[in-house]
Amino acid sequence: MTLSVEIGAGSATSESYLSVADFKTYALSNYAVTDTVADDAIEQALRRATRYVDGRYRHRFLGYRTFAFSQALEWPREGVVLNWLPEGATYAYWLGYSAVAGQILANNVIPQMLKDAVSEAAIRELADPGTLTPDRTPARQVLQQTVGPITTVYANVATTRPVVTVIDEILSPLLSKISSYSGSLVRA
Repeated sequence: MTLSVEIGAGSATSESYLSVADFKTYALSNYAVTDTVADDAIEQALRRATRYVDGRYRHRFLGYRTFAFSQALEWPREGVVLNWLPEGATYAYWLGYSAVAGQILANNVIPQMLKDAVSEAAIRELADPGTLTPDRTPARQVLQQTVGPITTVYANVATTRPVVTVIDEILSPLLSKISSYSGSLVRA
């Protein structure tokens, strides 16, 4: 099955933010890997990686979806202001980092940072499919295990998803500084 790649048009059928060829370029330039993985496996990993990145970060991405619910993925987005100056602009310290001093991202752009983050997620999905979104049943967690004379007691930790810090770091310019779980206090 051919992978449907989002190019900034807000397609209702897109499955990934980058193509197999783009993924291979990223993987070969950033990791010592060989080109031995089948394209079908890469396509599957890219689909899972895109779902992971969209699901994990959708509430923290800057801006809002360009075509609301008619687009399949979270990007392209409208109203994304990056906290750096446009190329060639001089910094005015009194402006600070604000919409006035930031760079507005076009509403038909899929940022390279997002593609790189999906590549990182896909690399992990290729190594161990399903590792980023594991299925767990809390009632079936092993809390104590005995093998011969050795008994190991595990902490009763709530199930968590892995945190891939490199993806957090790559996406940081595209994320809101405020968590989706926090509010703001306004004085009347």
